[in-house]
Amino acid sequence: MNQFTPDLSLQQTLVRRSSIQLTCILIISLLSFAGWMFSISWLKHPFSGLVAMNPLSSICFVLLVVALQFKMQKESSRKKQTIADYISLFVLAIAFSKLVSIVFNIDYSLDQLLFAEQVTADVVGGFTNSMAPNTAFCFGLLSISLLFFGKLKRFFLVVSQVANVLALMIAVFSILGYIFGAEEFYEVQDFVPMAISSGICFLLLALAILFALPGVGIMQQLTS
Repeated sequence: MNQFTPDLSLQQTLVRRSSIQLTCILIISLLSFAGWMFSISWLKHPFSGLVAMNPLSSICFVLLVVALQFKMQKESSRKKQTIADYISLFVLAIAFSKLVSIVFNIDYSLDQLLFAEQVTADVVGGFTNSMAPNTAFCFGLLSISLLFFGKLKRFFLVVSQVANVLALMIAVFSILGYIFGAEEFYEVQDFVPMAISSGICFLLLALAILFALPGVGIMQQLTS
């Protein structure tokens, strides 16, 4: 078989798996948000003794899932594509504002807007459950990836997939860090570490973006 002959069956399977992964992200994110909303500890902390997913992170995951769903629809209207781009820009702005607050040591940031008292009071390992810097960075990367999603010009495709793979690698290292107890993999200096549930969601979302376009870029090589 020629290496550029597409394996259509495999590509269709990956697209279906992409939808399943998005559903998993929605479930994890909404359960975490419900834990904050209704003060249910085991929903906020499914892994006892570890930091929880920040409520704003939950919202960002849901928004990016919606954006990708709009992008994936074959008959998607220009209006839906535009909405998806605005959603991606909104999440990118949130991520950027968080990173700016960290770099310039600003005490207040957007991740303290939702359930502020609970987030401040919920301390694990000396950390309050604000959005971690590597979490904000991953949201920024995946927002950029979605902004250029489906654009087949070489520059846009490269930017989209490079940003996506970087987020994927950060998520993988974060999860491995929790598994093997290597804090350096999921914690940035003295800042709150990325929650393991966030790492799982980033992994699923990065793979879902790749699987949603199985016939282009690096995925073309893997599905041929």
